[in-house]
Amino acid sequence: AKTQTRLERSIVAEYYKAYVSHFDLDNSFLSRSRVDSVERRDQGGWTVEVQTPDGKRTIHAENVVLAGGSYSVPRRLSIPGEELSCVSHRSKLIGPPAGTTLVVGAGLSAADLIIALLRAGKRVIHIFRTPADQTKVVDKFGGFSQMYLEYFHLSELMKGKMASELYQAWPSSELAGVEEGGRCSVRQDGHLQYVQADEVRILVGSSPDLSFLPEGTVSPPLTHGRLTSGALNPHEVFVDVDPGTFEAAPGMFAVGPLRGANFVRFLVGDAFGVVRAIERRKNREV
Repeated sequence: AKTQTRLERSIVAEYYKAYVSHFDLDNSFLSRSRVDSVERRDQGGWTVEVQTPDGKRTIHAENVVLAGGSYSVPRRLSIPGEELSCVSHRSKLIGPPAGTTLVVGAGLSAADLIIALLRAGKRVIHIFRTPADQTKVVDKFGGFSQMYLEYFHLSELMKGKMASELYQAWPSSELAGVEEGGRCSVRQDGHLQYVQADEVRILVGSSPDLSFLPEGTVSPPLTHGRLTSGALNPHEVFVDVDPGTFEAAPGMFAVGPLRGANFVRFLVGDAFGVVRAIERRKNREV
């Protein structure tokens, strides 16, 4: 039987970098820059104010595509000690991981971090607020798959069907607080218990930062978004778009996670849809 494989995300990232270089698109990017404001122009189009490493820059654009993803503003638990230096709301490993990491959350970001920590031989205390069978990791990867073997193994650990001296699951639990020195209080079955960790990673979701847009420029969906098939979108939708053009406002489009499409394979289709909508509008105006 042929073994199922999938491309590592690092390979996909390298492909996109090579694509930009191959087609000489570097000058079309402003790296290490921040959008401060996007304002509609009276004569049509948009004025975009950008802070670059070389200073402020003003760009006038006929169309604007929102493609910033949904990871800008991490969600917080609002618990005591959440602002301590040992607590982070990011999943990326920076430098050697700590000896014991307490991870809160059972989505894909938490799963990726836990898998990386276990591969590095580090101990993980995993806190998630529902039974294992109700988590996203188990729901998506609880069945055996050679293609997603690492997620399947984690789901087995979460359910208690596999054991590892490096991993401890706390299902149906909540992190209640963190103290200096890494003493963490965990609420389970109405009782507080205490565990010790060198660092705490709180990965319970995030939201996009659209603060550069004037209020009312785009609208959140009135109801949970739906896929083109009509099925309910399992991912959160932040910006309401026309499903045929990806337009969120006249001349402003939203793609990717902002419209509820969280997989990288959807981005090509989103981009093509935006280009097609712009081209059709130009052809009508000729």
